[in-house]
Amino acid sequence: MYETHKEYVMRNIAKQTLIASCLTLLLAGVGPAQADDHGEVRELVRQGEILPLQSIVERAVGEQTGQLLEVELEREDDIWVYELELLRDDGRVYKLYYDARTGEHLPEFEDD
Repeated sequence: MYETHKEYVMRNIAKQTLIASCLTLLLAGVGPAQADDHGEVRELVRQGEILPLQSIVERAVGEQTGQLLEVELEREDDIWVYELELLRDDGRVYKLYYDARTGEHLPEFEDD
């Protein structure tokens, strides 16, 4: 199915807003909850243990639009998990979970 021009423009605006919000939060010091510090996260990325947050955000844009409120990196069931908390246009907060190593969406972590 093809998008209308308006849908295409809105999706691109949403994507740019989400990425900008993510970068703003990272620069403001909002970051991993369970990793001890940003240095540890950079080391995990360097070693290939986890993907950079930007690649996860790009995947999330295709699944849900909204304003990024918070990002956490947690160790769950022996895997690193990125949790992205989004504020949707309808005012509801929505959480998306991704395997930090593979980028795979983990719907089993989500509450309905």
